[in-house]
Amino acid sequence: MPRNRKSLPYSEFKIITKDDECFTIGKLELLQMNVLKHLFIDVTADNNEVKLHNISSTSFKIIVDYAKLYLHDDHYAVREIGPHTLHLKDYTFLKNYEEHFNELLVATDYLDFPRLMDAILLYIREYFVIGHTQESLCHNLGLHPKPNKKEMDELHKW
Repeated sequence: MPRNRKSLPYSEFKIITKDDECFTIGKLELLQMNVLKHLFIDVTADNNEVKLHNISSTSFKIIVDYAKLYLHDDHYAVREIGPHTLHLKDYTFLKNYEEHFNELLVATDYLDFPRLMDAILLYIREYFVIGHTQESLCHNLGLHPKPNKKEMDELHKW
């Protein structure tokens, strides 16, 4: 009997990160990450294991823990105009992971995990951008402000 390839045949999935740590995640966590969902439905339907060559175990653990917050919530629908404020549940979770935001944004973009991507961007907007000058914003995000003309001339000498 042919299997319906448009559904997930397993209830648990093994994800191996770039640093070779293995995670076992359930179907409800997996369904929140569109790339993994489609990978297991369309590409590796006969296997419940995949290696993510560009996501660290640290980032993936944070991503899975965040997905667990929303296991039983309604499907997240991406809107052109997103939510205006960060939910308390998201703030409470994300405040512990600010130093991982750069890697998390790359990983959530790769995994196509819009709920977490939107939450991180809202967090950055509300706690790093609104009411800050360019200098304080760069400092808070660990960025260097754009060099002035004198600094650019110095750089070009090298």
